[in-house]
Amino acid sequence: MSEAVTIPRIRRLSAAVAGQIAAGEVIERPASVVKELVENSIDAGAGRVEIDVIAGGTQRIRVRDDGCGIHPEDMSLALESHATSKLASAADLAAIRSLGFRGEALASIAAVSVFELTSRIQSLDSGWCIRGEGGGVAAPPVPAAHAAGTTVTVDKLFQPVPARRRFLRSERTEFLHILETARRMALGQPGLQLQLRHNDRLVLLCRGGDDYAARVRTVMGEAFGRRALAVERRAGGMRLWGWLGGGDLARSQSDRQYFYLNGRMIRDPRVSHAVRRALEAEIPPGRYPSYVLHLDIDPAAADVNVHPTKQEVRFQRVRDVHDFIHAAIRDALARGAAPDAAVPGRAPAPPGTGSSRHQAPPLQEAAAWYRGGAAGEEDTPAQTTKPRLLACVHGRYLLIRREARLILIDAAAALRQSLLRRLEAQYSGDGLAQRPLLVPVLLEGSEADLATVHEHVQGLQGLGLALEPAGPASLRVAALPALLHHVDACGLVREVLDLLASRAPASAILARLAEREAEAALPITAEAEAGAVLTALEAAGLDLEEPARPGLWRTLEAPDLAGWLGS
Repeated sequence: MSEAVTIPRIRRLSAAVAGQIAAGEVIERPASVVKELVENSIDAGAGRVEIDVIAGGTQRIRVRDDGCGIHPEDMSLALESHATSKLASAADLAAIRSLGFRGEALASIAAVSVFELTSRIQSLDSGWCIRGEGGGVAAPPVPAAHAAGTTVTVDKLFQPVPARRRFLRSERTEFLHILETARRMALGQPGLQLQLRHNDRLVLLCRGGDDYAARVRTVMGEAFGRRALAVERRAGGMRLWGWLGGGDLARSQSDRQYFYLNGRMIRDPRVSHAVRRALEAEIPPGRYPSYVLHLDIDPAAADVNVHPTKQEVRFQRVRDVHDFIHAAIRDALARGAAPDAAVPGRAPAPPGTGSSRHQAPPLQEAAAWYRGGAAGEEDTPAQTTKPRLLACVHGRYLLIRREARLILIDAAAALRQSLLRRLEAQYSGDGLAQRPLLVPVLLEGSEADLATVHEHVQGLQGLGLALEPAGPASLRVAALPALLHHVDACGLVREVLDLLASRAPASAILARLAEREAEAALPITAEAEAGAVLTALEAAGLDLEEPARPGLWRTLEAPDLAGWLGS
């Protein structure tokens, strides 16, 4: 006889448990709290937001703003699920203009923390404060001194749900996620003054009065600020604007890709595809472009009510959006990067573009030789065995004659390939040799930078870097890799620290060192420098007898020369 089966009965979950379950969709880690609170501040019209975190946000997160504040009669309601000031009816979902709208953020945060909300509206002389723990509000709001605006303090995140707290990573890792969230917010809101402190140390400051280009440099680095290409295009009720990094700014991972839809950062596969297709001839295989791009469209043309994190989006006319982004980037490349149009494997530059003032005679000479029946001309033995340099094009590309062929070489790629092999050989031995700096270089270091230096002491030495803290917020660079002679020390160190922090393999770091040095060695201006490139190719074991080597050189045909000369 079978045992009796106990049928479980259905019951309602308590409000606290239901809130903690719902919070799992919105609050993944401390960075999620920062994102939701800063979005609320922006929606409240704040011009200044201050973020203070302790222990990577696991002990405390405090976000203070100077926005419109919350009316004291609404403070208890603000902590309830699906309570919001940003929507009034279902019709409002058709054209969402705010960053938040679901009414879940404060309720979800309060459900998994010790929570305090203090706010004051401009018309009142006093602020009001409400506290809660684990989803339960302890008491009604009470008066509290506060300037106009709102402060939210979140202590002991996930203490009510220990299982969630066990899945948090180290303090440093959680803080790096918060730092990345702050960077995204800073780039998405050009007029917002945003400040981030960790353990009472200033880590990030973007001033509201700065122009947006200065903010991009602060977040993306000076190298990006100097070399990125401006993008600006309007058509069909859409506008795409921002900055785009070319092949010299490509990275080993996609961690510097910021795309905003009406100020909201999104990650959409169709958008990514449009950018990637537009740049496919600019970016080497296995590398990722860097960009900060803003797409402004009618809010009714996109649905952001797709996922609780609000990073996914649906476009009404997705094909039009895709094609507009693709065309805008291609136009920007054609306008602002004409020299790069001569990269091997790409279409030749349009007639009259680029800086050819000192290059036309050699090119015309080469064209005349080529059209005059080069294939039937007899070369001397010296010309047969040694390539002849005809011109240096745009300070980057070498036009050489070898027997009956014209070859266009990407000098930067040649230098990079040769240097990478030498770096890899050194690294596989005792590590990269160091070149002591005559005068050590000081650079500002964030909390994350200092932590990376402490964690990767041996790794930095193996990469040929002598680097040490020089105070609570600065670093001293005493030596660089001996094989690097042209790179900017500060930019190089910052990039290496970013790669180490992201756990990039040594091979990726060595490749980036070679890439930075090769780009810094440009432009090629003298015959001796051009000869050094050809020597580097030979040292790397690369044979110009091959008709083409993708990314390094290609053999020019007569139509190519005609396109270059406009004839």
